[in-house]
Amino acid sequence: MGRKLRAVSRFADGRVGIELRVGTPRGPWGGMSNYTNVLAAVDFSPCGHAAMAHASRLAGGAPIDVVHVLVAPRELDEKQSAKFRATIEQAVRDSALGIQIRRIFLPTGGIADAILQTAGEARADVLVVGTHGRRGLEHFLTGSVAEEIVRRAVIPVLVVRATNCGDVTLFDVEQALIDEQDG
Repeated sequence: MGRKLRAVSRFADGRVGIELRVGTPRGPWGGMSNYTNVLAAVDFSPCGHAAMAHASRLAGGAPIDVVHVLVAPRELDEKQSAKFRATIEQAVRDSALGIQIRRIFLPTGGIADAILQTAGEARADVLVVGTHGRRGLEHFLTGSVAEEIVRRAVIPVLVVRATNCGDVTLFDVEQALIDEQDG
């Protein structure tokens, strides 16, 4: 079996990556995965957990990278910020339910921008995101982070929709963690 060109990627910073495989690679759902650096975006919703579970499958059970964009509901001083980041990181690890995590990224900023920038920094092969699947007026008013990521990504994106995603938000979880620290 000879070498086969698997992928040519252009990254946001202008780099071009070429991946060669020996033999015939199998698809991500049939046996060994082609993906070695899988990044899952999580938001503590069932959709985020579904994204993490699918990312783990894509990685063939190997450790995955996880990104959670911090959207603090109020300004935090340096000490509060460090404690908040540690609390969020632990919450991500606790929510993994047996999924092996290699690295956790906790960027700030616009959600889609931060996820896409992290994917580049992590040199992710594939990005897995959950979607709440909103439609109609709600979708029109709030937009879709997953949709924006798919439009702008330079790597493959797997969008996962879990049943019963609920209406938990980043703000709800992060506000509860800050309130817990204050109390």
